[in-house]
Amino acid sequence: MFTITVATLSTGDDALLTREAVEALTQATTRVLRTGRHPVAAWLTERDLSFETLDSLYDASEDFDAFNRAAVERLLRLAAQSDVLYAVADPAVDATVAALRAQRTGSVTLKTLPGVSHADRCLVLLDLPAEGYRLYAAEAFRSARVSPGEPLLLCELHSQA
Repeated sequence: MFTITVATLSTGDDALLTREAVEALTQATTRVLRTGRHPVAAWLTERDLSFETLDSLYDASEDFDAFNRAAVERLLRLAAQSDVLYAVADPAVDATVAALRAQRTGSVTLKTLPGVSHADRCLVLLDLPAEGYRLYAAEAFRSARVSPGEPLLLCELHSQA
């Protein structure tokens, strides 16, 4: 039985990585980044640590539901052969991680490494208190019921443009 370990990268550079994430990133043999556009991709490249990204799936998918399905399929296919490290900015709001949780089989274990969340980083940068706000991935926001007076953080804004 193989494991997919989801590492939290946060939305900044390597300064926001936990020790556990650094260890996982440096020791993994199969590394997959949700996107190569994340600053940690350069950090990995500087250390000659190979990785693949899911960027090609963005271009090949007609919408984000199709992207999520393709991402899960690729990750499960890799995990059928060995342990996989899957690195995303914030697993708590990442749609591919949610899809992976829903689709994984008994032959794959899913483990998530905590880290600096997208919300934590935004709240600190904006100097806002941690209570009284709502956080949504853009796709989930479509069906959200919100009040115009409450603080709102949106993440995972996507555009093929």
